[in-house]
Amino acid sequence: NGCTDTLMQVLTVNGGNPVADFAAVTPPNFCGNDSITIQNKSTIGSGNITKVEIYWDNVNSPTLFDTDDFPVFNKLYRHKYPDFQTPLTRTYSIRYRAYSGGVCVSDRISNITVNASPKVAFAVIPNSCLNVAPFQVTQATETGGVPGSFVFSGPGINAGGVFNPAVVGPGTYTIKYKYTSNQGCVDSAQQTITVLRAPVADFTTVAPACESKQVIFRDASSSQDGTITTWTWNFGDGTAPVILNTNADVPHTFANAGNYTVSLTVTTNNGCNSLIRQSPVVIAPLPKPAFSFPASVCLPAATVNFTNNSTIADGTQNSFTYSWDFGDPASGTNNTSTAISPTHVYTGAGPYSVKLSVTSGAGCTRDTTILVDIIHPQPKADFDFSRPSICVGDDLGFIDKSTGADGTVNGWNWSFGDGGSSLIQNPTHLYGAAGNFAVKLFVTNSRGCNSDTVTKQFVVYSYPVVNAGPDRFVLENGSVTLEPSVTGANLNFLWQPATYLNNDKIERPVSSPLADITYTLTVTNPGGCTGSDMVFVKVLKGPKIPNTFTPNGDGINETWRIEYLDTYPENRVQVFTRTGQLVFESRGYKTPWDGTARGRSLPSDTYYYIIEPGNGRKPLTGYVTILK
Repeated sequence: NGCTDTLMQVLTVNGGNPVADFAAVTPPNFCGNDSITIQNKSTIGSGNITKVEIYWDNVNSPTLFDTDDFPVFNKLYRHKYPDFQTPLTRTYSIRYRAYSGGVCVSDRISNITVNASPKVAFAVIPNSCLNVAPFQVTQATETGGVPGSFVFSGPGINAGGVFNPAVVGPGTYTIKYKYTSNQGCVDSAQQTITVLRAPVADFTTVAPACESKQVIFRDASSSQDGTITTWTWNFGDGTAPVILNTNADVPHTFANAGNYTVSLTVTTNNGCNSLIRQSPVVIAPLPKPAFSFPASVCLPAATVNFTNNSTIADGTQNSFTYSWDFGDPASGTNNTSTAISPTHVYTGAGPYSVKLSVTSGAGCTRDTTILVDIIHPQPKADFDFSRPSICVGDDLGFIDKSTGADGTVNGWNWSFGDGGSSLIQNPTHLYGAAGNFAVKLFVTNSRGCNSDTVTKQFVVYSYPVVNAGPDRFVLENGSVTLEPSVTGANLNFLWQPATYLNNDKIERPVSSPLADITYTLTVTNPGGCTGSDMVFVKVLKGPKIPNTFTPNGDGINETWRIEYLDTYPENRVQVFTRTGQLVFESRGYKTPWDGTARGRSLPSDTYYYIIEPGNGRKPLTGYVTILK
């Protein structure tokens, strides 16, 4: 029928296929606390790239992405990953998708490594005082454990963090702390520090007075930063510093006259100390009354000479005036004196209280009272020995038996007769030589009186010198006389043990030993002094000579062993053949004969020997047979 119909549709043909690409434009090492920047490098042969999608973490978050519907070449895109400190690196997969139209698409997937970033903490820095020494700032730290290094910067601080308040002076300053990881990642923080001005210490004093009088010190300190809370006074006289929390007047008594340097340090409520304020203070001296008198004066001639020893620190003794009171009212007008060093005669035993008052040229007065208790009867000396006799080198004790009359014996003067002496009550003395010694003693009592001198004789004995004699040899069943060498007189002898001796209490006993024995000789003199020495007696038993041995190599009876022959140090052994030929000879017989002659084995046969033991034993002869 010729009927027709037509349908028309729009077909869009895009340009060429896109090529997705991007480039990182940040430094080579990416850090977790900084944005990652990439640059669009996608291209297309014809047409336009109409859209890009960026999947920043394609592996862990594949459904999350950024979209740009108006991309252009070299356009920059930024993304910040979560900040972290551990592990030291994290790897992310970036998927970059480029579109041409709605259906033409290209992907590029590339991994990127992000480094851990340091984590810095900077606590508040306490205020600092201006006059403190440079100190280390410790409030800034890296808390994430990321390896790296730090540097400080700011007024008055060096790179290592040492702050010097004196460099910057009072004021508030900003301190910066920058930490850089080994991969170049950085974190930083800052704090302020305030440097406070130090307080100023100052004080005044009242006019000086005589020593031992109070001196008043008045505070005049000030502070611009903070309130003064502590005052530390040092009076320069060796006393402990005085620490107060008030500025009230401070009294102080100086024990001695002289020039003193008094110092004051104040501290504010901020903890800042002032420099030390020093000021010289002059303390006028008091006289020092003093006098002496004889150590002992005994009745009836009780004349006491007083020696004035008064002094003053400034050396103005020539201006002194004196007033004496001898404590003896019965003497009437003689009881007082204004002389420098007077004499007074006492008619009784006392004691007397003598007072001396001294006034200096400056009008300072001081007195002293001393008890005079020196007028007494004479004490009596006596002593005894701790034992009746001693030996040279022994200690001898001396026992005091003195009496002090009306006082107590408090001084002893011993002379031991050998040049030695002592001042103690019951001394001990070592005598280094024998002899008869005259021991002397005089004593002094608590009243200062000396006794008469008592003398007693004492004998010190020398030690006997003992040599028990040389070691002895005696043949079995024989006897020997022991011959010691002994020096001394009136000696007693004792040999130990008494075994085999005819008498153990004589100097030269006879020993008939059955076995080896060591004797100890002890010699004693009348003073109980002993000496001792030892001697060894060797019993020489008769040699036991075997008449056969079998040097056949079986390890049994291989040599000619002669028992007891080794106890004869000078023995001689000779062995001959039947024809008189010498085949073996030994002196001392330290190595037994093994049946050889000049290194060759001898045949089985009978051989003849001569053994000379020595030490008084007759030669022995006989034969020995070699069996194989």
